[in-house]
Amino acid sequence: MKSSNIQSTQDWMDFVKEKKSARFKAESAKFKSMKKRQLPHTCSRKGYTRLAEDMCNGSDQLSNATNDQVVNNIATNPIGTSPPSINDNNTLRKCTLLDWGGTGEVVAEGRWSSNDPKVTVHHVPLGPHAVRVYMDLPKKSNAILWRPNS
Repeated sequence: MKSSNIQSTQDWMDFVKEKKSARFKAESAKFKSMKKRQLPHTCSRKGYTRLAEDMCNGSDQLSNATNDQVVNNIATNPIGTSPPSINDNNTLRKCTLLDWGGTGEVVAEGRWSSNDPKVTVHHVPLGPHAVRVYMDLPKKSNAILWRPNS
């Protein structure tokens, strides 16, 4: 099965002799074993040495884990998600919305969003002395709500 780029029979015989030599077979086996041990390419900041160490440590933990532990780990840490790295202090605070007429009756429960006068609500700036809230639980359906006029 001679390749088309080899012109003479002598060149072909030299090529076959080279590929069957002990030196070539040893070198080929060396590169095959290197290829088997090669790590998959990742664009990690850790580099290959630390990545290899982490993968080895992780495989020891996986081999000792029971099926229930693996399922629990997947359920609590889904693949593709990571724990938040930034402490989010912008969580919306809970609040109660009182009747606008001044009776003190709670008409809804919600979350405080902003009291910035420049924030828009339905494309209208909020303005001074107003607060944007998200209503979670209405308690009185016929309550009158204040809103800025456009």
